[in-house]
Amino acid sequence: MKVLLAGCMVFVIQIKMMNQYQASKKMVTKGGMTVRWKVEDEILIVTMIAQTSGWLAIGFNHSDQLAGTNLLMGAVEQGFYRVEDRFIVAPGNHKAMTELGARDQILHRHGKERNGETVIEFAIPLQATDDFHLSLQEGGEYFLLMAYSLEDDFEHHSIMRTSTKIKL
Repeated sequence: MKVLLAGCMVFVIQIKMMNQYQASKKMVTKGGMTVRWKVEDEILIVTMIAQTSGWLAIGFNHSDQLAGTNLLMGAVEQGFYRVEDRFIVAPGNHKAMTELGARDQILHRHGKERNGETVIEFAIPLQATDDFHLSLQEGGEYFLLMAYSLEDDFEHHSIMRTSTKIKL
């Protein structure tokens, strides 16, 4: 009986810890893509997941327009990942921040691909340091662009692109 009671207590504690962890993370799934995020110490930590072997991207903007969006793109090709900080100048025209004279603000980046699924992770500061990045605030509302492609080439068009309003 004591073993059963102890086992139940451990199970309840694990559920509480899991619920606290899930509550600290936010998530949206749309168009076959999932984006999870959490804020820790003025840093936004993001995970993007989609059933594709091509690139994944998200972007932040105050409006639902493409132009002016801070775009973060990642791909995994032959076991090597790359994640870039980009800016949408106009629909169909996005450039690396460094091409525009701005600094790449990605603090951490990682990617993996397995069984046709791509997972890209990155961390960025909430506070922007130039006009091409968007200052973000926990609890603030933003339009989140979500997209993915069948190809790893960042210039290749998306097979899925959507946007949704989120509360960071």
